[in-house]
This record gives sequence, C-alpha cells and structure tokens, in this order.
Amino acid sequence: MRPAQPPPWRGLAALLASGACVWFPGSVVFGLMGLLKPTWASMFSASEGAVGFVMTALIVATGVSMYWSGRWSDRLGARPVATLGSLMIAASLGLTPYAPSLPALYLLSFTLGAGISLVYIPAISSSQRWLPAKRGLASGLVSMLYGASGFVMVFPFRHLLSTHGYASSLITVAVLALALGVASAQLMEFPERVGYAGPSPSCASTRPSATLRGALRSRALWLTWLTWALCGGAGIGMVMFSTSIGMELGLDAAAAAACLAAFNLTNGLTRVVSGALSDRLGRSRVMAVSYVAGAVGFLLLAARLSELWAVVLANLLAGLSFGTLFAVSAPYLMDHFGPAHFGSIFGFTFTAYGFMGSWLGPFVGGLLRDSTGDFTSTCLAFAAYTLASAIAILAAGEARRGRLASTP
Repeated sequence: MRPAQPPPWRGLAALLASGACVWFPGSVVFGLMGLLKPTWASMFSASEGAVGFVMTALIVATGVSMYWSGRWSDRLGARPVATLGSLMIAASLGLTPYAPSLPALYLLSFTLGAGISLVYIPAISSSQRWLPAKRGLASGLVSMLYGASGFVMVFPFRHLLSTHGYASSLITVAVLALALGVASAQLMEFPERVGYAGPSPSCASTRPSATLRGALRSRALWLTWLTWALCGGAGIGMVMFSTSIGMELGLDAAAAAACLAAFNLTNGLTRVVSGALSDRLGRSRVMAVSYVAGAVGFLLLAARLSELWAVVLANLLAGLSFGTLFAVSAPYLMDHFGPAHFGSIFGFTFTAYGFMGSWLGPFVGGLLRDSTGDFTSTCLAFAAYTLASAIAILAAGEARRGRLASTP
C-alpha cells in the first residue's frame, strides 16, 4: 500500500523546523564572526590575513564535511545528522573562549564549520523534499533564515559582547544554539522516513535523477562548482572584511557595523525572493543577474566612495549575490539531477566553497590588503569573481527536466 501524502501542515512544520535549525549557525557565520575579528586581532596581535584564516578554516571544514553530511543524510535521514551537527556547533562555540592561541582558534573554527555542514545539508534537502513543487521558494526560505539571522542578530550580539564580555557571550550563544538546533532537528525528517510518500515521479520538477557519478559527467555540475568557488569566496570574504572596509573608508565603528548588517540584510532576506523568482523566471537567469549586481557593488567599494549611502549600497549588492548563490543553486542542482542523491551532489558542489572559496575570499583577500595597504585590490578581485560566476552559470544553462530517467 502506497504511503499517504503528507498533510499541508506537516510540510510547513518541517520547513519551519529546517529554518529554525540553521538560524544560529547562520548568525554565527554572518554576524558573530565578523564582530569577533577585531577582538581576535587584539588578543593574538595578528594581521588581517592571519585573522582571516579563522574564517578560512571554517569554510575548509565545510568543504571537507559537506559531502559526507549529504551522503549521511541521504542514507540516515535528516534528524540524526542535524542533531549531531547542533551538538558540534555548541561544543565549538563553548570552547572558543578558552583557545590559547590562533592555531587553537583555527581548530575550533574547523569543528564549527563541520557542525554547520551537518545542519545545513539536511535542512536544505528536507525543505525541498517536503515542497517539491516549490523548490525555489522552500530552499529560498531556509537559506533566507540562514543568512538573515546574521542581519537580525548582529546588533544583539554586539550588545551582548559589550555588556557581558567575550567569554560569557560565546557560552550564551552556544547554549541557545544547542537548544534550538536539537529541538528543531527532530521535526525536519524526510517525508518518506516518517511514513509519508516522497515526491511523485510524475512531477516534472522531480523527474530527473542521477547518482553523483553520473552528475560528475555533467557540465552543469562543474560550472555550478565554479560559481561556489568564486562567488562563494567573494561573499565569505565580505563577511570577514565588510566592517574593516567601512572603517578604512572613514566610517565609525557603529556605521561600519551597519554596513555589515546591510550585507546580511540582502544576503538573508532576498534569498526567498530569489528562490521564488527562480521558480518562474529560471534559475540561471536569476543567478546571473544577481552575480552581476554583486560585481557592481564590489566596484563601488573599489572606487573608495566614502559616503555612507555608497558603502551601504555596495554591501547590499554584494549580499544579494551571495544570498542568491545559496538560495537558487540548490534547487538548480535538484532540477538537473533529482532528489534521490541530492545530498551527495550538493555536498560535492559545496567542496568548491570549502577548498577554493575559503582561500580566494578571506585568505587571499586578507593577503591583498596586507600587501597593498588597503582593500582596493581585494574589492577588485571580488568583483572579478562574481562577474566570472555570472558567465559560468549562463554557460551551464537551465535544466532540461525530462532528460534523465527517474530513480526506480
């Protein structure tokens, strides 16, 4: 007997749980890490490049573990993998105040990134499995909460740090991340694992299906991989350097923090818009336009316009490109290759973010700043990254949805 189709409320509950599970991981990456960078530079008397490697270590960890997160969630389900990830995130944050040196901080950042990957892949996969006819919207909503959390939480984090100090603040965030992450992970299991029917094979949006081995022979996979290396590198570089760029252009600390908040605003809130638009206008078109907008933003920063409106606008455009990458590339890959092995395929694509983007963004960006004395060359490099990403995704094209046979 075929399992029943899930009631609408069950899919909504799983979607909201997926978003809740990524809330604190996103707020740490896109908000707290940027705020802590000056503290770490002062504590360890470190350069921009050395402190930037903290983020590099985190993203390298996602590159190492994202494929395994996808593979394990495909085999074991979303619940156990996301629960383990939430435990790792809390432990890493709780131990960070006791890091005695930069190498120790790099190690904890690595374990933090591994935990985040164990949460993110099950969440993004679960949201699309529960709402197969609206993949872009579902992926966009979860990605929005992941990215917008940095915008929402950057000011509470800043207040917490100023009133409670470094150690107490990190321990508080660790406890909150553990509680919300573990609780929400219990509600985001895949529909076929809780007695409901999975996506219908007759649905045009779920017809293609391929293994990772088959996907590796596709141009679409490798060009999407390239966008994660380039646009992903530029975006995560801005997470680390947005505040410093603003202060270099003459803004005070509060205004520079507002620029980081502007980046996180579009990085987060526009994800659901980009995802929903991609359902109607096509994935590659929406991504390409957003990446070009990001390039314009980085060129504004390279022009060294010091007016607050110009710096805020540049951050908004940069955040748009980064948020669209997260929101739309996931349903883009599921359109091409189907849901059966999505975790493994998306996890493999994410290796570009971990092994290439982490170096091209925070590390190379920091080295360019150290070698030239300002962030102009860094911003020019990031503009080149995002423009090349637009060209790559247009070359990849839209999915031809009837091309592959469905998985039995």
